[in-house]
Amino acid sequence: MHVHNLFPNWGSRWLGQYRGAKVATLHNFRPFCSAATLFRDGKSCSDCLTMGSFQAVRHSCYRDSRAATVPLAIATRSGGRKNPITSEVDHYIALNRDAAAIYSSQFPSMVIDVVPNFAPLPEVSKPTLDPRIRSGFVFAGRLTPEKGIKWLLEHWPSGEPLTIYGDGPLKGLVAAAANTAHSGISFKGQIPQADLAKAVARAEALILPSLWREGKPTVMLEALASGTPVLLSNAVAEGDLLEAAGAGITFEAGVSSSSLVHAIDALRAGASGFISRARHLYESEYSEQIWLERIGGVYERARTKARLRAIR
Repeated sequence: MHVHNLFPNWGSRWLGQYRGAKVATLHNFRPFCSAATLFRDGKSCSDCLTMGSFQAVRHSCYRDSRAATVPLAIATRSGGRKNPITSEVDHYIALNRDAAAIYSSQFPSMVIDVVPNFAPLPEVSKPTLDPRIRSGFVFAGRLTPEKGIKWLLEHWPSGEPLTIYGDGPLKGLVAAAANTAHSGISFKGQIPQADLAKAVARAEALILPSLWREGKPTVMLEALASGTPVLLSNAVAEGDLLEAAGAGITFEAGVSSSSLVHAIDALRAGASGFISRARHLYESEYSEQIWLERIGGVYERARTKARLRAIR
Protein backbone atom coordinates (compact mmCIF):
# COMPACT_ATOMS: atom_id res chain seq x y z
CA MET A 1 0.00 0.00 0.00
CA HIS A 2 1.40 3.34 -1.07
CA VAL A 3 0.07 6.35 0.87
CA HIS A 4 0.31 9.87 -0.52
CA ASN A 5 -1.35 12.98 0.90
CA LEU A 6 -4.25 12.05 3.15
CA PHE A 7 -6.91 14.66 3.72
CA PRO A 8 -5.59 16.50 6.79
CA ASN A 9 -8.57 16.01 9.10
CA TRP A 10 -9.31 12.38 8.27
CA GLY A 11 -8.24 9.59 10.58
CA SER A 12 -5.21 7.42 9.84
CA ARG A 13 -5.23 4.80 12.61
CA TRP A 14 -6.19 2.19 10.02
CA LEU A 15 -2.53 2.25 8.92
CA GLY A 16 -1.67 0.26 12.04
CA GLN A 17 -4.25 -2.39 11.17
CA TYR A 18 -2.96 -3.11 7.68
CA ARG A 19 -0.32 -5.86 7.86
CA GLY A 20 1.04 -5.74 4.34
CA ALA A 21 3.96 -3.65 3.09
CA LYS A 22 3.39 0.09 3.51
CA VAL A 23 5.12 2.97 1.73
CA ALA A 24 4.44 6.68 2.26
CA THR A 25 5.54 9.60 0.12
CA LEU A 26 6.37 12.66 2.23
CA HIS A 27 5.11 15.36 -0.13
CA ASN A 28 5.33 18.10 2.50
CA PHE A 29 5.71 18.54 6.27
CA ARG A 30 2.10 17.84 7.27
CA PRO A 31 2.93 15.18 9.93
CA PHE A 32 4.43 17.87 12.18
CA CYS A 33 3.26 21.17 10.66
CA SER A 34 -0.41 22.12 10.38
CA ALA A 35 0.37 24.36 7.42
CA ALA A 36 2.52 21.60 5.87
CA THR A 37 5.14 24.16 4.80
CA LEU A 38 7.23 25.07 7.87
CA PHE A 39 6.52 28.63 6.74
CA ARG A 40 4.53 31.43 8.37
CA ASP A 41 4.30 35.20 8.07
CA GLY A 42 6.83 35.39 5.28
CA LYS A 43 9.58 33.27 6.87
CA SER A 44 10.52 29.77 7.93
CA CYS A 45 8.75 28.58 11.09
CA SER A 46 9.38 25.65 13.42
CA ASP A 47 7.38 26.88 16.43
CA CYS A 48 5.29 23.72 16.64
CA LEU A 49 8.44 21.63 16.96
CA THR A 50 9.95 23.78 19.70
CA MET A 51 6.90 25.11 21.58
CA GLY A 52 4.14 22.59 20.89
CA SER A 53 1.65 22.07 18.09
CA PHE A 54 -1.01 24.34 19.55
CA GLN A 55 1.09 27.25 18.34
CA ALA A 56 -0.61 26.42 15.03
CA VAL A 57 -4.02 27.09 16.60
CA ARG A 58 -2.78 30.38 17.98
CA HIS A 59 -1.73 31.48 14.51
CA SER A 60 -4.63 29.87 12.57
CA CYS A 61 -2.16 28.04 10.38
CA TYR A 62 -4.69 25.90 8.48
CA ARG A 63 -6.99 27.87 6.19
CA ASP A 64 -6.64 30.94 8.46
CA SER A 65 -9.05 29.29 10.92
CA ARG A 66 -8.35 28.34 14.53
CA ALA A 67 -11.27 25.89 14.55
CA ALA A 68 -10.07 24.15 11.38
CA THR A 69 -6.52 24.02 12.75
CA VAL A 70 -7.43 22.25 16.02
CA PRO A 71 -7.67 18.69 14.56
CA LEU A 72 -4.34 19.19 12.81
CA ALA A 73 -2.70 20.50 15.96
CA ILE A 74 -3.84 17.31 17.71
CA ALA A 75 -2.54 15.13 14.86
CA THR A 76 0.85 16.89 14.85
CA ARG A 77 1.39 16.92 18.64
CA SER A 78 4.69 15.67 20.05
CA GLY A 79 6.49 16.69 16.90
CA GLY A 80 4.39 14.31 14.81
CA ARG A 81 5.35 11.20 16.77
CA LYS A 82 1.71 10.39 17.52
CA ASN A 83 0.87 10.39 13.82
CA PRO A 84 0.51 6.88 12.30
CA ILE A 85 2.10 8.17 9.10
CA THR A 86 5.40 8.52 10.95
CA SER A 87 5.20 5.29 12.94
CA GLU A 88 3.23 2.66 11.00
CA VAL A 89 4.98 2.69 7.62
CA ASP A 90 7.78 0.40 6.44
CA HIS A 91 9.51 2.68 3.95
CA TYR A 92 9.36 6.40 3.17
CA ILE A 93 9.91 8.43 0.04
CA ALA A 94 11.09 12.03 0.09
CA LEU A 95 11.02 14.05 -3.11
CA ASN A 96 14.32 15.81 -2.42
CA ARG A 97 17.37 15.69 -0.14
CA ASP A 98 16.27 18.70 1.91
CA ALA A 99 12.98 17.08 2.93
CA ALA A 100 14.74 13.78 3.64
CA ALA A 101 17.20 15.53 5.96
CA ILE A 102 14.43 17.32 7.87
CA TYR A 103 12.45 14.12 8.38
CA SER A 104 15.57 12.18 9.37
CA SER A 105 16.40 14.78 12.01
CA GLN A 106 12.90 14.43 13.48
CA PHE A 107 12.59 10.67 13.05
CA PRO A 108 16.06 9.04 13.05
CA SER A 109 14.64 5.52 12.63
CA MET A 110 12.82 6.34 9.38
CA VAL A 111 14.06 4.50 6.29
CA ILE A 112 13.88 7.15 3.56
CA ASP A 113 14.72 7.02 -0.14
CA VAL A 114 14.85 10.17 -2.26
CA VAL A 115 12.67 9.50 -5.30
CA PRO A 116 11.67 12.62 -7.25
CA ASN A 117 8.42 12.65 -9.17
CA PHE A 118 8.47 12.24 -12.92
CA ALA A 119 6.87 14.19 -15.73
CA PRO A 120 5.47 12.70 -18.93
CA LEU A 121 7.08 13.53 -22.25
CA PRO A 122 5.60 16.64 -23.85
CA GLU A 123 3.67 16.40 -27.11
CA VAL A 124 6.78 17.56 -28.93
CA SER A 125 9.23 14.88 -27.84
CA LYS A 126 12.34 16.86 -28.73
CA PRO A 127 12.58 20.51 -27.67
CA THR A 128 13.75 23.25 -29.99
CA LEU A 129 17.37 24.15 -29.33
CA ASP A 130 17.00 27.56 -30.97
CA PRO A 131 16.54 30.19 -28.24
CA ARG A 132 15.30 32.69 -30.84
CA ILE A 133 12.01 30.77 -31.05
CA ARG A 134 11.47 31.22 -27.29
CA SER A 135 10.40 34.45 -25.65
CA GLY A 136 9.51 35.73 -22.20
CA PHE A 137 9.29 34.11 -18.80
CA VAL A 138 6.54 32.09 -17.16
CA PHE A 139 5.27 31.67 -13.59
CA ALA A 140 2.76 28.85 -13.10
CA GLY A 141 1.34 27.87 -9.73
CA ARG A 142 -0.85 28.80 -6.78
CA LEU A 143 -1.00 32.53 -6.17
CA THR A 144 -0.15 32.35 -2.48
CA PRO A 145 2.37 34.17 -0.25
CA GLU A 146 4.70 31.19 0.21
CA LYS A 147 5.02 30.80 -3.56
CA GLY A 148 6.78 34.17 -3.64
CA ILE A 149 4.42 35.72 -6.16
CA LYS A 150 4.11 39.01 -4.21
CA TRP A 151 7.88 39.33 -4.02
CA LEU A 152 8.15 38.56 -7.73
CA LEU A 153 5.65 41.28 -8.66
CA GLU A 154 7.50 43.82 -6.54
CA HIS A 155 10.95 42.97 -7.92
CA TRP A 156 10.31 41.97 -11.52
CA PRO A 157 12.47 44.07 -13.90
CA SER A 158 10.29 46.67 -15.60
CA GLY A 159 9.50 45.87 -19.21
CA GLU A 160 10.68 42.25 -19.10
CA PRO A 161 7.93 39.93 -20.42
CA LEU A 162 6.45 37.75 -17.66
CA THR A 163 3.27 35.72 -18.07
CA ILE A 164 1.57 34.44 -14.91
CA TYR A 165 -0.72 31.40 -14.88
CA GLY A 166 -2.66 30.22 -11.85
CA ASP A 167 -5.25 31.08 -9.24
CA GLY A 168 -5.33 31.74 -5.53
CA PRO A 169 -5.86 34.36 -2.82
CA LEU A 170 -3.39 36.84 -4.39
CA LYS A 171 -5.19 36.80 -7.74
CA GLY A 172 -6.31 40.42 -7.33
CA LEU A 173 -2.77 41.57 -6.64
CA VAL A 174 -1.51 39.83 -9.77
CA ALA A 175 -4.30 41.27 -11.92
CA ALA A 176 -3.52 44.78 -10.67
CA ALA A 177 0.17 44.38 -11.50
CA ALA A 178 -0.73 43.17 -14.99
CA ASN A 179 -2.75 46.33 -15.55
CA THR A 180 0.21 48.55 -14.69
CA ALA A 181 1.68 50.26 -17.73
CA HIS A 182 5.15 49.13 -18.86
CA SER A 183 5.34 46.37 -16.24
CA GLY A 184 5.80 43.65 -18.86
CA ILE A 185 3.50 41.42 -16.80
CA SER A 186 0.44 39.64 -18.20
CA PHE A 187 -1.99 37.47 -16.26
CA LYS A 188 -3.78 34.52 -17.87
CA GLY A 189 -5.36 32.84 -14.83
CA GLN A 190 -5.89 29.10 -15.00
CA ILE A 191 -5.75 27.47 -18.41
CA PRO A 192 -5.97 23.81 -19.56
CA GLN A 193 -2.89 21.76 -18.72
CA ALA A 194 -2.08 21.08 -22.38
CA ASP A 195 -2.11 24.81 -23.15
CA LEU A 196 0.07 25.56 -20.14
CA ALA A 197 2.61 22.94 -21.25
CA LYS A 198 2.85 24.62 -24.66
CA ALA A 199 3.30 28.04 -23.06
CA VAL A 200 6.12 26.76 -20.85
CA ALA A 201 7.79 25.07 -23.85
CA ARG A 202 7.85 28.42 -25.68
CA ALA A 203 9.32 30.38 -22.76
CA GLU A 204 12.91 31.43 -22.18
CA ALA A 205 12.60 30.05 -18.66
CA LEU A 206 10.18 29.01 -15.95
CA ILE A 207 10.54 31.07 -12.79
CA LEU A 208 10.00 29.67 -9.28
CA PRO A 209 10.33 32.41 -6.64
CA SER A 210 9.09 30.32 -3.69
CA LEU A 211 9.95 31.53 -0.20
CA TRP A 212 9.37 28.18 1.53
CA ARG A 213 11.27 24.88 1.31
CA GLU A 214 9.42 23.78 -1.79
CA GLY A 215 10.52 20.55 -3.40
CA LYS A 216 10.45 19.95 -7.13
CA PRO A 217 7.00 21.04 -8.30
CA THR A 218 5.60 19.15 -11.27
CA VAL A 219 5.65 22.27 -13.43
CA MET A 220 9.44 22.38 -13.00
CA LEU A 221 9.82 18.80 -14.22
CA GLU A 222 7.51 19.53 -17.16
CA ALA A 223 9.62 22.56 -18.04
CA LEU A 224 12.80 20.47 -18.09
CA ALA A 225 11.04 17.89 -20.28
CA SER A 226 10.42 20.67 -22.79
CA GLY A 227 14.01 21.86 -22.58
CA THR A 228 12.92 24.99 -20.74
CA PRO A 229 15.51 26.13 -18.17
CA VAL A 230 14.43 27.13 -14.68
CA LEU A 231 15.16 30.24 -12.64
CA LEU A 232 14.44 29.33 -9.03
CA SER A 233 14.86 30.89 -5.64
CA ASN A 234 17.52 29.59 -3.31
CA ALA A 235 14.76 28.49 -0.92
CA VAL A 236 13.65 25.75 -3.32
CA ALA A 237 15.17 22.37 -2.53
CA GLU A 238 18.12 21.13 -4.57
CA GLY A 239 18.66 24.25 -6.61
CA ASP A 240 22.35 23.39 -6.37
CA LEU A 241 21.74 20.20 -8.36
CA LEU A 242 19.91 22.15 -11.06
CA GLU A 243 22.82 24.58 -11.31
CA ALA A 244 25.40 21.80 -11.30
CA ALA A 245 23.57 20.19 -14.23
CA GLY A 246 23.58 23.52 -16.07
CA ALA A 247 19.79 23.41 -16.45
CA GLY A 248 18.97 26.58 -14.53
CA ILE A 249 20.14 29.30 -12.17
CA THR A 250 19.21 30.13 -8.59
CA PHE A 251 18.64 33.64 -7.25
CA GLU A 252 18.02 35.10 -3.80
CA ALA A 253 14.28 35.57 -3.37
CA GLY A 254 13.03 37.70 -0.51
CA VAL A 255 15.76 40.32 -0.86
CA SER A 256 16.64 42.82 -3.61
CA SER A 257 16.02 42.26 -7.30
CA SER A 258 19.70 42.38 -8.32
CA SER A 259 20.19 38.63 -7.94
CA LEU A 260 17.17 37.95 -10.15
CA VAL A 261 18.42 40.38 -12.81
CA HIS A 262 21.85 38.74 -12.83
CA ALA A 263 20.22 35.32 -13.21
CA ILE A 264 18.19 36.50 -16.21
CA ASP A 265 21.30 37.96 -17.86
CA ALA A 266 23.33 34.80 -17.26
CA LEU A 267 20.56 32.61 -18.66
CA ARG A 268 20.34 34.64 -21.85
CA ALA A 269 24.10 34.64 -22.28
CA GLY A 270 24.14 30.86 -22.53
CA ALA A 271 20.61 30.15 -23.72
CA SER A 272 21.30 27.28 -26.15
CA GLY A 273 23.36 25.37 -23.62
CA PHE A 274 20.76 25.76 -20.89
CA ILE A 275 18.04 24.43 -23.20
CA SER A 276 19.91 21.26 -24.17
CA ARG A 277 21.08 20.58 -20.62
CA ALA A 278 17.57 21.06 -19.24
CA ARG A 279 16.30 18.29 -21.50
CA HIS A 280 19.27 16.07 -20.63
CA LEU A 281 18.57 16.50 -16.91
CA TYR A 282 14.96 15.46 -17.47
CA GLU A 283 15.98 12.33 -19.36
CA SER A 284 18.55 11.28 -16.74
CA GLU A 285 16.58 12.11 -13.56
CA TYR A 286 12.88 12.81 -14.10
CA SER A 287 11.61 10.56 -16.88
CA GLU A 288 8.94 7.95 -16.26
CA GLN A 289 11.38 5.08 -16.85
CA ILE A 290 13.83 6.39 -14.24
CA TRP A 291 10.99 6.75 -11.73
CA LEU A 292 9.74 3.21 -12.35
CA GLU A 293 13.19 1.78 -11.68
CA ARG A 294 13.52 3.72 -8.42
CA ILE A 295 10.02 3.04 -7.14
CA GLY A 296 10.38 -0.67 -7.89
CA GLY A 297 13.40 -0.79 -5.60
CA VAL A 298 11.50 0.98 -2.81
CA TYR A 299 8.57 -1.45 -3.06
CA GLU A 300 10.86 -4.46 -2.89
CA ARG A 301 12.62 -3.14 0.22
CA ALA A 302 9.25 -2.43 1.85
CA ARG A 303 8.07 -5.98 1.09
CA THR A 304 11.24 -7.40 2.65
CA LYS A 305 10.70 -5.37 5.82
CA ALA A 306 7.06 -6.45 6.02
CA ARG A 307 8.01 -10.10 5.67
CA LEU A 308 10.56 -9.77 8.47
CA ARG A 309 7.95 -8.07 10.63
CA ALA A 310 5.53 -10.93 10.05
CA ILE A 311 8.16 -13.52 11.04
CA ARG A 312 8.79 -11.74 14.33
